[in-house]
Amino acid sequence: MKIAHAADIREIDRRTAGEFGLPTIVLMENAGAAVIEAMIVRDKCWKSRRYLVVAGSGNNGGDGAVIARRLFCLGCRVTFLPAADLSRAKGDAAVQFEVLRRYGVRFAEENDFRSEIAASDVIVDAIYGTGYHGELPQRVGEIVGEINRSGKRIVAVDLPSGLYADGGMAGMAVHADLTVTLGLPKPGLVDFPGKEYAGERVVDPIGIPPALLGDDALRWNLVTAETASALFPARRRNTHKGNYGHLLAIGGFGSEHATMPGAVIMAGLASLRAGAGLLTVAVPEEAVSAVNGSFPEAMTLGLPYGDAERSVAALMELLEKRKIRTVLAGNGFGTGEYQAALLSALFRAPGVKQLVLDAGALTSLAGSGELTAELKASGKQTVITPHMGELSVLIGRKTEEIRRDRAAAAFEASAKTGAVVVQKDAVTFVSVGTRIFVIEAGSAALAKGGSGDVLAGLIAGFAASGMEMPDAAILGSYVLGRAGELYESRFEDTSAIAREVIALVPEALSAIRKGER
Repeated sequence: MKIAHAADIREIDRRTAGEFGLPTIVLMENAGAAVIEAMIVRDKCWKSRRYLVVAGSGNNGGDGAVIARRLFCLGCRVTFLPAADLSRAKGDAAVQFEVLRRYGVRFAEENDFRSEIAASDVIVDAIYGTGYHGELPQRVGEIVGEINRSGKRIVAVDLPSGLYADGGMAGMAVHADLTVTLGLPKPGLVDFPGKEYAGERVVDPIGIPPALLGDDALRWNLVTAETASALFPARRRNTHKGNYGHLLAIGGFGSEHATMPGAVIMAGLASLRAGAGLLTVAVPEEAVSAVNGSFPEAMTLGLPYGDAERSVAALMELLEKRKIRTVLAGNGFGTGEYQAALLSALFRAPGVKQLVLDAGALTSLAGSGELTAELKASGKQTVITPHMGELSVLIGRKTEEIRRDRAAAAFEASAKTGAVVVQKDAVTFVSVGTRIFVIEAGSAALAKGGSGDVLAGLIAGFAASGMEMPDAAILGSYVLGRAGELYESRFEDTSAIAREVIALVPEALSAIRKGER
């Protein structure tokens, strides 16, 4: 599913009317009908409720007028509360306000908003839509505050008032229970903080031509269960382990020669769950027994930590002998001259076609412009998986600046490294060229050390088994999120550890295979 910015919505409306001949006032009618349908299917007692529609003077308010009129025609008790001077309304909205008056729907006085809110059961927020940006006027802020304190069911039209369609929000916003967003979801609804204010989100196409809703000019994409299912190919029965690639995972070096194999062990386990046919884990010689004891399914390669020349030689011999094309590096990797030498050798290795770089490998890149340039010049298919802190160091921007425009930060990191960028957070952004893929799947259960290692392993496992790197990055991110959601649904979101999340990957994949949410 595509995601539309405010400018995209304006263009879609223009083209719907101009190219397809559907008047925008029909879209407004459809929007009102969509909101009512979403309310009705969720409330068996909908007809006995008292509704308060709070509306601004723009098109979002016009949608609200349609909702109030249609509820009135259905026999519901409904009051229309203007939150702005309706005499300033223009176009379709002005028409809808006049029609509403002629129908005899009750208009409340703006100054009576507290008593009207108290007397209602359901509040429909139709104050501001996609064109809004800035701070709430004082009186609107008072109304919004009263709505939020009311304890009533709150339904937002398109997006809660106070949120910005393209991301971010005013100092306060309506905290909705249900948001019926029109045409397509907006960036401000799929990432925090807006995602938290939207409540349950329903997307209704409201009669917009499908060709416009799926237009390739829309560069943002929401990854859904259907998206993930389409990316996950079924395996043929007549295959063997050699058909699904051999992954080399390098890590466990820690810092100052203190081995740290846990991270690369978790990444390796996740890669096998994602379908890699074979796995070799390269760790310091002292850590080989820890890897062998953790999972016998992996082969191991002991490296003389600190001796870069011998370590590089051992890696190159393995890569050539086993014809390994996919390498994961960075988990428990540490930083220093030794690690930089290993990365440089991997970037130059002719047989290596795919790289997944995480954690320590990203820190090494951030600290070496020469190493970063070498990666980009290598032409290898690469995925990097930075969290906000790592991305901040990599592109030299503060995390607050990155959060204000996550897409721009991802594009900058991609331009610098030549890689697909998986910007992992509560909502994950994956940048592929000029396209952004947004993965909402996730849980606070993943807010634990090791989750990033699991993500890197999933991506590397999908890539090794034959998937294209962008698809592996998108699917790996979605699978981790679904596994976290499954854990939360079974237990809760506090006590999860990475190994338990890995154990739920098969169930997440099974649901994806079946097209289940």
